[in-house]
Amino acid sequence: MQSCLAECAQSDAGACYWLAEALQEARVASPASEALFQRACQLGIVSGCTNRAAGLFNERQDDLEVQACAARTYDKACQADDPWACTMQAMHLSRGLGVKQDRQQALKVLQKSCKYGPEDPACTYGQKLKAAILNDAKSPTK
Repeated sequence: MQSCLAECAQSDAGACYWLAEALQEARVASPASEALFQRACQLGIVSGCTNRAAGLFNERQDDLEVQACAARTYDKACQADDPWACTMQAMHLSRGLGVKQDRQQALKVLQKSCKYGPEDPACTYGQKLKAAILNDAKSPTK
């Protein structure tokens, strides 16, 4: 981890992202992993942007500015074909978090969530979200 940190300090985006993932998986140093995701994002790793937006949103879900910031980040990252960003963008769209609620657009965005196959977590969560959106649309109160 020390060598990854040194490489990250030398602007190695992959090292920053890998170290952030490792810290997150070990459930240690949440502020450090968030800073490393931010650094990876700044250095061009789109998934770093997605993960940083998710971390910020998880910290302050009720903050309308944070919701909007996360939604903008997911939109841009989804446009760059990051599957988790597409899944998260769809969640925000389906619930109206930081954006105007638009379930049809959420369903459209979810089409990009399975880029890495059906076992990928972005895809499995996206499919559950899709089912919830479709089920919600069938509800007579909606």
